[in-house]
Amino acid sequence: MRFELSTLLYIGQDGLCPSGVTTFGCSLLQQEPTARMLLLNAEQAPLIVSANDVVRIGTVPGALSHDPAAVARAICGIAARAEGPLTILPNTGDTPWAATAEFLREASPELRERVRVLGIVHSDMETQYALAERYRTIAPIWIGVSRRCAAELGRRVGGSGATVYELPYPIAIPPPAPRPAGGPLRIAYVGRLEEPQKRVSRLVPLFAELVRRGVDFAATVVGDGPAAEDFARALSEAGPEVLARVRRTGALGRDAVDEVWCNNDVALLVSAFEGMPLAMLEAMAAGVCPVAMAIESGLDELICDRAEGRVVPQGDVPAMAEVLAELALDRALVRRLGAGARRRVQERFSPEAHFSAFSAIVAQLARTAAPDASVLAPDPTAAAVQRVVDTAAASGRSVAIYGAGMIGRKVVDACFARGLRVGGWFDSDLARAGTTYRGLICEAPARVVAQAESVFIAASLQFAPAMAARIEAEFSSAGHGCPPIIAPQP
Repeated sequence: MRFELSTLLYIGQDGLCPSGVTTFGCSLLQQEPTARMLLLNAEQAPLIVSANDVVRIGTVPGALSHDPAAVARAICGIAARAEGPLTILPNTGDTPWAATAEFLREASPELRERVRVLGIVHSDMETQYALAERYRTIAPIWIGVSRRCAAELGRRVGGSGATVYELPYPIAIPPPAPRPAGGPLRIAYVGRLEEPQKRVSRLVPLFAELVRRGVDFAATVVGDGPAAEDFARALSEAGPEVLARVRRTGALGRDAVDEVWCNNDVALLVSAFEGMPLAMLEAMAAGVCPVAMAIESGLDELICDRAEGRVVPQGDVPAMAEVLAELALDRALVRRLGAGARRRVQERFSPEAHFSAFSAIVAQLARTAAPDASVLAPDPTAAAVQRVVDTAAASGRSVAIYGAGMIGRKVVDACFARGLRVGGWFDSDLARAGTTYRGLICEAPARVVAQAESVFIAASLQFAPAMAARIEAEFSSAGHGCPPIIAPQP
């Protein structure tokens, strides 16, 4: 189905890390031949993209992705090559939105007149709702991927003239696949290995509890992320019985993930919050039985306990182990719940229904006025970064920065612009260890203790408390008092 606007530009900032945001963007590329994706923090297309779609993906490397001006130039290049009207879908993150606003301010009147901006909230997070409140004047229509996301958007921006739609992700239903009969209960986790949202630290205690209960199981963990090293360490410390039952694959491409679902009985969700858990949807579409911890957004639209899967209280690892132990003894129930899960996805998440609704939303957006970014106040993230750097400067100490993501690089730039001495740069994601930016070498968390005389900046708007806790834990384990820690406040 062709969208009324000739070009859709989908901006994502997750780089090559598998995410629901990127997966949804790839589905738009497959659906609409004129769609384009601008992927930040990447120098190549992600694994999940088909060979035919690679040519329609532009990338911005990590050293520039945090800079709204650099991203705005990339948007301008795509817009200049687009014929006719253009819809920009900035997705999550302050930089894609700030860059879109900067592009609009710098664009010629003729170019700006053919641009429209569509908003979307992918996750039940305060930072995403705050973006909607800030940018509703240039994005008059917003999509929430779950009932809760749409309701909260309606509360935040619906009374200010913006239109809000609930539109769940599109999920293709694969052909039925025979699963191996007998043997251990095969369970899988597919997703980012990170802590504040996905809470992957719950997985190893869950596996250990299953071993303690004598459950015959085999677990597959798919994904990568900032908690990968902590997960690997916890797994090795859990003992040989646990280690022997868990297989780690790292990040996988689309076909390999589909193969994982074809060869597993149960899909795990241990997150603290979501918008609409896309990996779980894909597992359910494949007929895998979901076992999930209760979350406020999205889950009640997917699973009725004992009909399409099993739901346990949030954070209750023993309860999840008990459910898995029951399923290991009743494979008929596993098959029945998996079949119910597949039916649920067929009924509610069909690609045909999604793209029909999406096309109608884009057509409605085309009839709105061209966006005027001149009415926006200065970028609040830039202001928050400047305030935290001013506080660090007032301390009279050197600065240590924890966080090598978008906000972290913004803080590095602001510290250098202020003439501050940056003594260290750290990140929990060991995939970033050894990377350099402006002469700084990113180091592992254990190295923070060398910066006892510095003031630390926890460089995140979302995860600063978790960062601060990690810094404090490293100093405590080394027997040292923790230096001051400050964080940007939006």
